[in-house]
Amino acid sequence: DNLLAIFPCSPAFFGRANMPNLREGGGEVVKGSLSPPPSGNELGCKSSDDKSILGEDDSHQVDERPRGSNVVQLVRRGECNFSRKASNHRHAEGIIVINSNPFELFVMAGEKVQPGSNNDSSDDDLPVSVLVSGKDGDSIIKLMEEPGNNDVIVDATISLTRVSEEIEFPYVKGTEEALQILASNGWGIYAVPQSQSQTGQKRMDGWQLFITQHDKQL
Repeated sequence: DNLLAIFPCSPAFFGRANMPNLREGGGEVVKGSLSPPPSGNELGCKSSDDKSILGEDDSHQVDERPRGSNVVQLVRRGECNFSRKASNHRHAEGIIVINSNPFELFVMAGEKVQPGSNNDSSDDDLPVSVLVSGKDGDSIIKLMEEPGNNDVIVDATISLTRVSEEIEFPYVKGTEEALQILASNGWGIYAVPQSQSQTGQKRMDGWQLFITQHDKQL
């Protein structure tokens, strides 16, 4: 096997990639054959059970496969929240969301999925979900489309493990997408802006706050 590339990513605040699950299990590593954004459903906002999104060439995709079929699904950011994308492809081992911003990474948030909902999956049953920058996401797709790779299976490994490098507290990182603050006592705050669309323009409508836990030594 040839290693084609390594790309940085950020985990989700939901499913098997959330912080409590990572702390309890010591991290998550999943591997599977890489599947491109589904034709007609590149944003991943339609349920994988919706057969109307499948074309003649889409039988290889994750839709018909149970969990454990070793597929890592690519989808693009937009239209629906991140946990919905993961729920719609809940049979995949992992989900890689391609950010619309070419350079930014942030921790993905989404509505908590409750058991008994239409998708019949709890939040902890959702696949390991990560975000890559738009530039890196396009590079991944380009690698899959390169001559010589069209007729082979390209595998992807998502590795979320503890970083041995120590950071100084308080740790503060802010972008247009989110604000993250980590304190030395193991608690932190993650804030993402909420907006509403009016007449084609987005209006700021407050912030969504998440209380997080992390190792006191990162």
